Amino acid sequence: MSAKSGSIATTKPAKGRLRGQSCLIIGAGLGGLASALALAQKGAKVRVYERAPALREVGAGVQLGPNGVKVLDALGLAQGVRRVFDPATRVELCAQSAENPFARMDFASIAQPRWSAPMLQGHRADVLALLLQACEAAGVEVTPGKSVQVTEVLAEAVALRVGAQDQQAPLVIAADGLGSHARAQVAPGHSPRFTGHIAWRAILPARLAPPELMDRTLVACGAGAHTVTYPVRGGALLNIVAVEEGPADLVEDWSNEGDAGLLRSRFSAWPRPVREALGAVQEVRRWPLYDHDPLPTWSRGRLALLGDACHPMLPYMAQGATMAIEDAWVLADKLDTLAPEAAFAAYEQARKPRTTRVQRTARANGGVYHASGAKALVLRTGLGVISAAAPGLLHRRFDWLYGADVTAERCV
Repeated sequence: MSAKSGSIATTKPAKGRLRGQSCLIIGAGLGGLASALALAQKGAKVRVYERAPALREVGAGVQLGPNGVKVLDALGLAQGVRRVFDPATRVELCAQSAENPFARMDFASIAQPRWSAPMLQGHRADVLALLLQACEAAGVEVTPGKSVQVTEVLAEAVALRVGAQDQQAPLVIAADGLGSHARAQVAPGHSPRFTGHIAWRAILPARLAPPELMDRTLVACGAGAHTVTYPVRGGALLNIVAVEEGPADLVEDWSNEGDAGLLRSRFSAWPRPVREALGAVQEVRRWPLYDHDPLPTWSRGRLALLGDACHPMLPYMAQGATMAIEDAWVLADKLDTLAPEAAFAAYEQARKPRTTRVQRTARANGGVYHASGAKALVLRTGLGVISAAAPGLLHRRFDWLYGADVTAERCV
């Protein structure tokens, strides 16, 4: 049976195929740099091109599930990631009209013993800098300010336009995000769809934040909207995310400036600590949220997609970055074992069921966060009863996600 049609073939795998192999990665985000590091550690010669003129501080806070932390640990970053990120303590959910939570999960006590790694949270720029430093130490060449277009997929190479120059590469991984240009070469006619949700992001110095927001993650749920707050950088900053349903009146770009006054007016009915935090916000970013139904394929010839380029998802599972990091490990492992096209097919076969499940679960979570009326009452009462009376049942719902370890091939 061919690799594309189902099971991956047959002969005994040969480890070490990446030694000396030239690989080009498009995109120096978390997925692109994790992929570069994983490939370089197996002996590949890796170049990364990033269209932004510099790897700048964007995106604010990021949460890394235990499943992603296990990958970073396997990449040799255990000490570094724990130095720049903090363990999540607890997550509490409340309704917009009430400060008292209706459900909670205590990650500080359950994550390590149950899922073999902590839940971490911090500033995206810090883990990006950590990955960049590790990549450079491993010999990866990272070049910002270079836009890359895939012009043709050849028999044993990929033709590219890098800046103003034409190049070819024997192996290309497109980790170029939601707006991936390479996607059109792999799955033409398949574009992300606007979900009807708009996200606002801000960072607030801790001295301006209500103290009761600085020791937990608080998700405040309302009709058609919700907010998430949690501390980062050792409690020096408060990360704020606010999501509302509305029209797509701007492009998908993390640099979009928002109106802090408009943000406050949109969430004027939220719990007091959230209102106080929003009242202190001076600068905010705002952009539309997109996701994507599963693509028919993730690769073509010597070109493969990774992370948001092939499975963009809503942030309601806090797994977008973690899924890209898992992708990076699995793809490097497959390429070290199989010939490129068979490796890409095996990578897709291993990853697509899992990323599809996360995409769908994130969409469903949005329905819980934004429910109204009787539906909200039923959903939140049910979660509250489970959280209080049988917390083990709530934890079990996440075993498939956080308990997975792609570095040990235990991913389900």
